[in-house]
Amino acid sequence: MAGGSAILLSATLPQRQRQALINAFADGLQQPHPEPKQTAYPLLSHYNGEQIREYPLATRPSVRRRVVVECVHEIDAITAILKEVVANGECACWIRNSVADAREAWQQLKADHPEWQIELFHARFALDDRLNIEQQVVARFGPNSDEEARRGRLLIATQVVEQSLDLDFDRLISDLAPIDLLIQRAGRLHRHSRDPQGNRIDGDDRRGQPTLTLHTPEWTETPGSDWFKATFPRVAPIYPDHGQLWLGMKRLHERGGFAMPEDARGLIEGVYGNEAEPPEGLLAVSLGAEGNDKAAASFAIQNALNLPSGYSREDAWNWIDDAKTPTRLGEESTTVWLARWRERRLEPWCDEGDFRWQRSSLSLRSALISESIPNDEITQSAIDACLESLPAKGKWGVLLPLIEQSLGQWQGIVQDAKGDTSALYYNPETGLTTAREQQAMEDKE
Repeated sequence: MAGGSAILLSATLPQRQRQALINAFADGLQQPHPEPKQTAYPLLSHYNGEQIREYPLATRPSVRRRVVVECVHEIDAITAILKEVVANGECACWIRNSVADAREAWQQLKADHPEWQIELFHARFALDDRLNIEQQVVARFGPNSDEEARRGRLLIATQVVEQSLDLDFDRLISDLAPIDLLIQRAGRLHRHSRDPQGNRIDGDDRRGQPTLTLHTPEWTETPGSDWFKATFPRVAPIYPDHGQLWLGMKRLHERGGFAMPEDARGLIEGVYGNEAEPPEGLLAVSLGAEGNDKAAASFAIQNALNLPSGYSREDAWNWIDDAKTPTRLGEESTTVWLARWRERRLEPWCDEGDFRWQRSSLSLRSALISESIPNDEITQSAIDACLESLPAKGKWGVLLPLIEQSLGQWQGIVQDAKGDTSALYYNPETGLTTAREQQAMEDKE
């Protein structure tokens, strides 16, 4: 301890993680580990170095409810649900776990139902475009939306709608994800009290039983090692502990839904608790994910400063000035600044207002881009002038010059982490795509 205090907040905290956090605090004070007793939810635990006090908290009446969970395995079943939503003048969101999956679903639905009002929202847009989309999404599905704004509208999104945004949908579909994320996603379902047409009202919601539709693999008590990967090949590395995904689905499959807050503790402990055991067919997958987590924890320790040692090179693992010290798990990412080639010069993608370069940036997996290769049409003097205007002169990212290929479609050439050359494409309607993703989209047109 460095003499401070800490408040840690989580909507989905398993008992063993709570115990580990308290133990770490006690270790810093050189005190024995206290033993929490309460299992209530929500729960506030207060440890002052001498004793632990636990306070079960009351839940707001507005969030006490039961959510029905239904599982579907085919895209056709999801399309049928969305047809019903549109026919009834309702609104819905389908949360997918990867940008590619979201874009693919959006493109297919638009092609099959051009009359539908469908929007796409994910993280691979330039910040300015993303903020504009976010503003539209909040206007149509946020707390102040009404029947006219919501009627018949569909949103295909990724995890960007999972938290922070105050959104409210009549129907919610989600690809299978960790149980804590599913609970968070369900918070976007019937979030505010509304009448059957979608207008805000006082009192109880009148839209009927909230139903969360899960897009999942076929349920089986004896899954094989590819149970999840066979259905969601792109997402398998994103949520690598497929045993935990199976455990979460098992809980929901058995219960047919969940009541909050009564079922919260059982759902979380049933997946992340000490007694939670993945099935034999997924055990190796779960152990591999656990091993990677431990390796990442060791890496985090290496990156952490040793505060009691003060400002000391010897205790900083020989950091060099430009060392990268990631603060979160996941694949390494690179900041990409989008620049349009127009009228013989490079301009920020967002060419109005303050912080134009920041609003012209996005984050991309470092494996996909190490440097850009400007088109022969773009002069070196234009590139140099552009780099001078970038934050830190472009030191902490990659400038991606874009040339317009067709109306709204822009292309840049890059070298990836393996040294291979390929194209990246940007469209304000679909975001940034790789050459492979772009080809797949064109093949389906």
